[in-house]
Amino acid sequence: MGSSVLLERLDPPPGPEEPGAPGPTAFADRDRLASILEGAGWAPRIEAFDFTVDYGYNGTDGVEERLTSVESGGVGRTARAQLLPRIGPDGWDALLDEVRAELRRHLVDGVLRFPGAVWLVDATNPR
Repeated sequence: MGSSVLLERLDPPPGPEEPGAPGPTAFADRDRLASILEGAGWAPRIEAFDFTVDYGYNGTDGVEERLTSVESGGVGRTARAQLLPRIGPDGWDALLDEVRAELRRHLVDGVLRFPGAVWLVDATNPR
């Protein structure tokens, strides 16, 4: 959430992410994760853990905290490298204000929150 404003400005836009490509969703496929661990000789136990990502802490609405996350991620780094030379520092700041506005449209009770999911993995070496 928050990177769509940046993605819309990239030219050319990035193609779809390949399943299993390095990054935060590299192990999104439970079966792929199990296969890798099993192939390395482990006996994994993998459980889904769904939660609410809450960026608001210390009394903030979480917008600046999420913006920091977006800027430091792959989309943010790519957007900065591609767009900053074209639009300059003032244009970049204006674009970040657009990202903030997008994030604020998703506040829940005044705080940025959205669904999250991870795998909890435990593995034993049966050897």
